[in-house]
Amino acid sequence: MNFTSGVLTQQFTTNVATVILVTEGSDEVPSDGGTPGAAEVFVLELSDAEVGEAGAITFRDGSVTVVETDTAETLVAKFLDDENFIPTGWTTSAGPTASTVTFTAAAPGIDQVNLGQFTASDTAGSVLLGLSITTQGTSPTDPSDVVAAVPAVYEVVFGSSFVDTTYTFDGETIPVLDGQTGDDIARAVAQGNYDNWTATNTSAGVVTFTANAAGAGPEIVESDFVGANITDIAEIPGAIINQGTDFLDFTAYLTSEEDVSTGTPDSTDSEQVIDVTLNHNPASAAPGADIQANEVVTVVYTDDTNETGTFANLSAADIEGLFSGVDFDGGALAAADFDVVDAQTDDQVVDGNGKAIIMVENAGNDGEYKVFELTWDASEGDGDEGVSAVALGSLDFGDSLHDLSEVNLIGSDAHDILLANGFNMVG
Repeated sequence: MNFTSGVLTQQFTTNVATVILVTEGSDEVPSDGGTPGAAEVFVLELSDAEVGEAGAITFRDGSVTVVETDTAETLVAKFLDDENFIPTGWTTSAGPTASTVTFTAAAPGIDQVNLGQFTASDTAGSVLLGLSITTQGTSPTDPSDVVAAVPAVYEVVFGSSFVDTTYTFDGETIPVLDGQTGDDIARAVAQGNYDNWTATNTSAGVVTFTANAAGAGPEIVESDFVGANITDIAEIPGAIINQGTDFLDFTAYLTSEEDVSTGTPDSTDSEQVIDVTLNHNPASAAPGADIQANEVVTVVYTDDTNETGTFANLSAADIEGLFSGVDFDGGALAAADFDVVDAQTDDQVVDGNGKAIIMVENAGNDGEYKVFELTWDASEGDGDEGVSAVALGSLDFGDSLHDLSEVNLIGSDAHDILLANGFNMVG
């Protein structure tokens, strides 16, 4: 009730449905006669040894001795000495600069080399500045290999209706009544005869639509369901499903809660953990928006070789600095791009306990991420949130997570739906 005007205002969400892409259809890929594959090539950058820095650096059974008088150039010479440095499966040659060495694999294949595979004794490791893969190795393909066509599969989750209406989809018309539950609607929809789809009522309120023909189309989009209000679309990419679904679990750290009760006074019984969400930036060093409570954020860091910062020395203190106006590595990660949500009510973020995860990828080694936990007071105003960061460790997936989706995050709405349906989309 609006007591100023005396007007009773109500808002209903009608005919709620959620569309989930389970498997993206794809056309058959014919045999191409096979490909020979490519050998992996990477460049190792070295620095001068400092006083007290000495020991041995080992890679693939080849070893180089470091002494404190070594310059980057003398270290390069040691790595190029093929009589004393003999790494199994690799050859070395002069790099693009005087302080670099180029490594070339002796055979084609995916090796996924990273700097962590260079082991150092004593204090020798400080001369290793970085590693960048210049040619990604690929395995040979069999000329008889053919990738079969895949039919598209979608799941639609229906909510209750508050009006008499009609659903129209793919040549079929379904009458829907005021007060009809999502479960009843789903059962009725599953009985329809559709031109391009086979419908199955797979669980309460859920209908799975499988394309009658394999191939890249057709697609289901919001406008296809005439009469239904599509409020959310959660995508589960077919590439992830076809290769085996993997998950990241940060729920031990993402503990921010919201209060879903509208009553007064509130009860702690109405406080629940906020769904995990994803802000994925596989080609950007900036989040692009304020970081939210219980959000996983990915960015890509590209080393500014004219500055002193590197991926290797990126620390929790550097991440904290981004939220207090301090750039990292000359702006390779710019403070102006990083902020957290603030001025939140207790209903939005209980007690202002803001938590998030930020994953920083090394552009010089695709798939290598440093992971940090963020904590801040989301009830404070802009600039007073007091963001702190804790380094959780490093992950190396071997390649960039270009296809990362919320379904890969335990605690997300998309992942919960996947579990509720018993992985019935995998097969």
